[in-house]
Amino acid sequence: MGSNHKVQNAESLSDLTCVDLDRFPLHKPHSEIYRRCIAEAQEGLAKEGCCVLRGLVRADALPKIAAETGDLAPKAHFTSSRATVYGQVSDETQPEGHPLSAEVQRDNGFVAGDHIDDSAWIRQLYHAPAFRNFIGACLVGHIGTPHLPFGLIRAFAFTSFWGLWRGTRYSK
Repeated sequence: MGSNHKVQNAESLSDLTCVDLDRFPLHKPHSEIYRRCIAEAQEGLAKEGCCVLRGLVRADALPKIAAETGDLAPKAHFTSSRATVYGQVSDETQPEGHPLSAEVQRDNGFVAGDHIDDSAWIRQLYHAPAFRNFIGACLVGHIGTPHLPFGLIRAFAFTSFWGLWRGTRYSK
């Protein structure tokens, strides 16, 4: 299983198998399309406090990812808590309605990494440096630092895939 997985520093397109690289060229960070994707994500974060990367995962990859997450579902540990959408305590120095100041009810299911096989697309994408760099670039300026905590990227990646299977509920 995934317990022996080591993070790879070398870039590999095989880690991005499930990504629509034409729409989201994560492997080409200097391209105009990449910069536009970042700008659109940041615009969504600025206006709505969140962004949806529609089409990041190829449509033909969704059944495989859904099957992977479905198989993992019985191994999930479920939690319920109040926190910001970033999983932090409310920052009262932020204006009302800002994602860092608003707490929401969070109901999440988490699967320990050692239950996720190294061949799983969700693990490969999670460990892909290009994916981490892309998510970090999207979030720069929206949570205060370009040096994102690893946990935030982990939560973003796995919440996205878990949501394909179970759906994540956020309510005030």
